[in-house]
Amino acid sequence: MNGTKMGTDFMRNYIIMGGGPIGCYLAYTLLSQKNARVFILEGRTFERPQVIRIPFCVAKNLPEYVKNIMWADEETRLRIFNTHQADDENFWPKPGYPYWPWINIGLFQESMINFLQNNNEYKNRFFFIPVYFELETINYQSQIKKILSINHSEIIENITAIYCTCGTYAKSLRSELNLLDGKISEPKGHGVYLIYQNKRIENYLRNSNPILYTKLGENGVSYAASNNCNYDVQLYTYPSGELSSVLNEIPDEFIQRAKYNSLSNRLNMTGGGLSENSKKWLEKYKKAVINQTNKYGIKLPTDLEKIEIFYASRCEYYWNQTAIKILWQKEFHVPIFFLGDSAGSTDYKFGLSVGRGFLAVDGLINSMQEYHYDFDEIASNYQSYWNKIISCEFNKGPLLPLEPWIQYQYLIKGRVVEFHNNKRIHYTGNEQYEIYLDEYQNLSTDFSKTSETSSILFINTKAIKKNIENIISFGKHCSHSKIIGVIKSNGYGLGSKLVSDLAIEAGIDFLAVAKLQEAITLRNSGIPSSVRLMTFEAPMIYDLSTYAANQIEVILPSSKNAASIKMIAKWLQNKHRILGRLKVHIMVDTGLRRDGGYESNVPDSVMETISKLQLLDPHQVEFAGLATHLACYRCTDYNGDEIINFRSLQFHRLKEVIKFLFLENIHIPLIHIGGGLALLAEKWPLQFEKFSKEFNVRLYTRVGHGLYGMELEKDLHFDSPRLRPVVQMDLQVRNVFYVEEGEPVSYGGYWRAPKDGAWIATLAGGWAEGVPRTAQTLGEWQHGMMVCINNQQYPIVGKINMNAMMVHLGSLTKVKPGDRAIIFGWRDHEPKLNDLAQLSGQIAPSIMVNVPSSMPRVAVSE
Repeated sequence: MNGTKMGTDFMRNYIIMGGGPIGCYLAYTLLSQKNARVFILEGRTFERPQVIRIPFCVAKNLPEYVKNIMWADEETRLRIFNTHQADDENFWPKPGYPYWPWINIGLFQESMINFLQNNNEYKNRFFFIPVYFELETINYQSQIKKILSINHSEIIENITAIYCTCGTYAKSLRSELNLLDGKISEPKGHGVYLIYQNKRIENYLRNSNPILYTKLGENGVSYAASNNCNYDVQLYTYPSGELSSVLNEIPDEFIQRAKYNSLSNRLNMTGGGLSENSKKWLEKYKKAVINQTNKYGIKLPTDLEKIEIFYASRCEYYWNQTAIKILWQKEFHVPIFFLGDSAGSTDYKFGLSVGRGFLAVDGLINSMQEYHYDFDEIASNYQSYWNKIISCEFNKGPLLPLEPWIQYQYLIKGRVVEFHNNKRIHYTGNEQYEIYLDEYQNLSTDFSKTSETSSILFINTKAIKKNIENIISFGKHCSHSKIIGVIKSNGYGLGSKLVSDLAIEAGIDFLAVAKLQEAITLRNSGIPSSVRLMTFEAPMIYDLSTYAANQIEVILPSSKNAASIKMIAKWLQNKHRILGRLKVHIMVDTGLRRDGGYESNVPDSVMETISKLQLLDPHQVEFAGLATHLACYRCTDYNGDEIINFRSLQFHRLKEVIKFLFLENIHIPLIHIGGGLALLAEKWPLQFEKFSKEFNVRLYTRVGHGLYGMELEKDLHFDSPRLRPVVQMDLQVRNVFYVEEGEPVSYGGYWRAPKDGAWIATLAGGWAEGVPRTAQTLGEWQHGMMVCINNQQYPIVGKINMNAMMVHLGSLTKVKPGDRAIIFGWRDHEPKLNDLAQLSGQIAPSIMVNVPSSMPRVAVSE
C-alpha cells in the first residue's frame, strides 16, 4: 500500500492481533466486505470464563448462530431483542436494568471463531492463526512476517491494515512505536471474581422478581447471569459496604495464588492449596459474600468446588494515540489501529472497557466506508472519537454508568421503541440522543429524581451573551478590532462548551484556551471547524500532530536561535505523524516575562524566528500571527509606587517589532493582544490603526475576564461597555440556632456573640466549595463578607470551614433551615463576586476556577 489509501488491490488483507471479543467482532464486521480477508493472531485458548456486558447495538448485529449460544433461553432473547413498549418501565435503562446482553468471554470467542470458520460466506476468507510467543517482548514486525510466511507469504507485501485489540501486546507494540503518551495504569482497588453455573434459577428476572442491582453494588457485589448455554453466573466483588474491610485485608499470598493464568491452576471456593493465613481470610470473605447475596435472593451453590475464584485488580489507563502509519518494508506503509484494551481500560462495573471496544469497531468500519479507505481521514476521525472517549469516560467516578450519554450508547442505541401515540422510533445513531432524552424524561420521573442540592452554581447565559455582544461592538468602534474569546480553565469554571456556544452565537469566530486537552475537548464537542481555536501552553514535539490533526493553533516564543522552529522542522521529518496543517503564532514577550526573556522582544530575534518558520513547507506549516500579553493595568515597583508608563512601554516595544518586520517585507496576517483591558481600558487598536490600514493586518484582542463580567469597573475606560455579573452561588441553610453573649463561633473563637446574643445560620458550603478561606469574616456589616438570605444581606462570622460557614442573623430572625443563601449573584441587592474577591485578596477568576466540578451548574437566562 502506497500513499494514504488502505489497500486498493482487489483483495484487502487485514491482520488482527488478539482474538478476544473485540478481535472476533472486528473480524466479523470486516468480512462483510466481499473482497476482505482476515487473519487473527491469538495466543490464548477459549478458556476465559468472565461474563461481560456488551452494547445492545452490537449484540443485535451478531450472527443468529452466536446469539442462540450466548442467550440460550428463548424468553431472555425475546426480552432483549424484541421491540419494546415505551410505557414498560422495566425497559428504560436505570440502575438495576434487567435486560442487558451479557456474554461469556471464552464461549463468545469459541462460537464466533467456529461460525467464521464454517460459514460458507466467510470460511475461505477467514484465518485463525494460533501463536505461541511472549506477547510483551516480541518484535511485532518480524514475528508477524514470520508467522505469515509459513502459509500466507503472498500477503506480506499486500497488507491493508493491522488492528491491535490485545492490551498485553499493546504495551510492547506501543513501546516499539514510541506511542506511550497517556495515563499510566491507575489501581482502583482489589477485585475478586466468583463464577459458577446454575441451570435452574438464574435468569434476568430471578423468577419475575427484578434483582436490586443498585443495592448489591452499594455493598460490593456486581451480579451477572449470562443466560448462555453454559448458564454462567458471575459475582464480581470489590471494596464497598460490608466487603470494604474484608477486601482491603486480602493477603498477598492469596492474590498470587488466585491470579488468572489458566484453567489448570484455577482456585475454587474450598481454598485448596492455600496457606492457613489465606484460608482464614477466605472464610471471612465467604461469610461476607454469602451474607450479601442471601439478602437479595441469590443462593450460591452448596458445593463450593463448583465456584471458581480468581483475583483481578481494578485499574484505569489509556493511551492518547490510537492510529499510526508505519513503514512495513521498503516504501510500503501500513496503518495500525488500537482498539479495546490496547487503547485504554476503565473499571466501573458497567461493561465499559469491552463495550467501547465494540463501539469503536462499528465506528471504524463506518469511517472506512465513508472515507473510501483513506487512512489520513480515517485516522483523524478515529482519533477525534477517542479524544471524546477520554474526556467523557475516563477520570470519572463510580456514577459514570448513570450518565444519560453512557446509557444511550450502551443500552438504547440500535433499539426500536413503540410509544403510546403509535409513534415508533428506531434509535440508530448519536444524532437521536436528544430525542431519546426528551421521550424518556416525559415518561419516567426516575430519570432526574434527586434530593435538593445543598450547593448550586447558576450561570446567567443572557448576561454572558450580552457582555460578549457589547465587547464585540466596542472592538468594532476601535479600528474594527475583533475578539478572541478566552475560555480556558473550563470557561473560567462555568463550562467551556456552554460559554463557547454563547460566544459563537454572539459572533466570535476565534477561541483560546490554556491547554491542549481543553482544546481537544472543545473541538470534539462539536465546535465548528470554521471557528479558530488556539492554546497558550508551549507544545512538546510529540503534541504537534495532535494540534495539526484537530485544527488547533499554537503560540511559540521568539528567540535568536529560533529553537521552537527547529522543533517543528524535526517534527516534519517524522513519517509517523498525523498529517494536517499547523498554524503557528509567534509570541513577543514585551514585559510579562512568561514567554521569554529580553531577547524575545528584540526585533531581529523575532525576525529570525519568523524567517526560519517561513522556510518550512507552507502546505504543512503556516505563520498565522503575532501576539503579546500585557503584564498589568497599574504596574507598581517593589515599594508599591505606581509605574504609570509600563503599559505604554509594552506597546512601544511591540510597535518597534512590527515596524522592523514590515521594513523587512514580512507580512503579518494578524496581531492579537491580551488581556482584555488592553481594549476595555486602553483602546489599544486605535494606537495601531496606521499599521492595520497601511499593511492590511487584522487586529484582535484576547478577552477573558470581561466576557464573564469579572473586570473591576474602576479599571474600565469611561466609554467602554458596562459588564454584567454572570454567576450566582447558592448554598442551603442547614441549621439555625441561638448563641449567648460572649460565646465563640467557629474555629479559633475569633468572633464572639455580642451583648444581646445572636442567631446563627450554618450554610452548606465553605472553602471546599470554592469560597476563599482568606475572606474577611469579622462580622462587620460594612467591611466584611456578606451573603443574601430572603433578599436581605447578613455578615459571615468566624473562620470559614471546609464545608460550612456561619452567618450572623441578628438578635431576631425569620430565617429557617432550607432557606437559600446567595454568596454572590448578579441582582442589585446581592453581594457580587468581585466584592468577595477584593475582600479575599484575590481576583474573581481565581475564585471561580476553584469551585469544584461536582457542584451542579444550572444555566438560566435573566
